[in-house]
Amino acid sequence: MDASIGKRQKILLLLAYYNNDIQRLDLWMDNLPKSMDTTFFEPITSTLEPLTVLNTLKGDVLLDIYDSIDNPNQKSFVVITKLDTIKQEMEGMFQLSYYRDVRFPKIDIFPDTLIFTEGRFSTKYKNY
Repeated sequence: MDASIGKRQKILLLLAYYNNDIQRLDLWMDNLPKSMDTTFFEPITSTLEPLTVLNTLKGDVLLDIYDSIDNPNQKSFVVITKLDTIKQEMEGMFQLSYYRDVRFPKIDIFPDTLIFTEGRFSTKYKNY
C-alpha cells in the first residue's frame, strides 16, 4: 500500500447494474480523492467537487437522470476502505440518495427518488 498518493489525483468510480445482459443503471461517483477517506456528496454546484449521478438505461439508451439530494435522514457518502496502489485494487462502501431530474420528461419505470443503503464495491482500477 502506497501512502504517498498526491492530493491532486482523483478517482472516477462507475458502478453498473445489468438485468438479462442489458444495462439498466449506471452510478457515477467522480472527483473522489485517491485516498482512504470518507467523501460526502452535496447537491452538484461544481464539476470540480466530488459528485454523484445515477442514470437509468435500456442497453445503450439513456432514459432518466438522477442527481444527488441532501437527504436529512441519510447523508450521501462513499468510503474507500482499502486502496492498494501496487495491485491497483480498491474496496469501499457507500450510501446515496437521488431524485429524478425533473427538467427532463420521465421515461423509465423507476420512482422519482432512489436511496441506496449499505452499498459495497471491490474493484481493480486503472491510472489515466
